[in-house]
Amino acid sequence: MTGRRLPFEPPTPRSAPERLERSQWLRAWLSDPDGVRPGELPRDVARWPEDWRFAWEERAALMEHHGGLPRDRAEQEAERCVREAFARDQARGPPAGS
Repeated sequence: MTGRRLPFEPPTPRSAPERLERSQWLRAWLSDPDGVRPGELPRDVARWPEDWRFAWEERAALMEHHGGLPRDRAEQEAERCVREAFARDQARGPPAGS
């Protein structure tokens, strides 16, 4: 090499416990019938936690009633919005003091 620097840092090698944890996570994800990654909502809305399912139902109803959207379109838009809110909530992490 002619002294050029890489625009990124090369990945640091993982320890054996880190590799084992990663492989267990990957195996669990691949064997999940929904293919849900940790930190994501399942594809089937019926399998969502109750509070997120309630938020989806409420948002879809508002979009249908007040927004004039057809029911299926309102449900799709509500699902997109709730999934985005869930992702933001997961990225924030647990509340302080937990």
